[in-house]
Amino acid sequence: MGIGFIGAIFRGGNKTTTSSPEDEASDFVIRVTGTDGTEFFGAYMTVTNDGKSVPKYVYGIVPTKYPIDGDIVSVSFQKKGKSGTLKVEICKCNEVVAESETKIAYGAVSASSV
Repeated sequence: MGIGFIGAIFRGGNKTTTSSPEDEASDFVIRVTGTDGTEFFGAYMTVTNDGKSVPKYVYGIVPTKYPIDGDIVSVSFQKKGKSGTLKVEICKCNEVVAESETKIAYGAVSASSV
């Protein structure tokens, strides 16, 4: 079973979000929302200010978030099941800079801060 991107919605924007003090201390926040309890897996990559790429592999359950420090962030997550919605938002300074959403079975989302 490979990662499929058919049916995903890719969109950047400048939607304002709410944040916690932990979020505000980070350069970016990856917010994962959708249908509560939806399981997902995948990775996000951070490029630091000294040019190093730092990958992080995760398994998670909606909703969750990942505070990130770095200059560039990209993310690719896939649903572990058939049902539910998986949505990812990359936020910087409480603004959504990129987002992606899928409702398809085993669907994937992908977004980048650039």
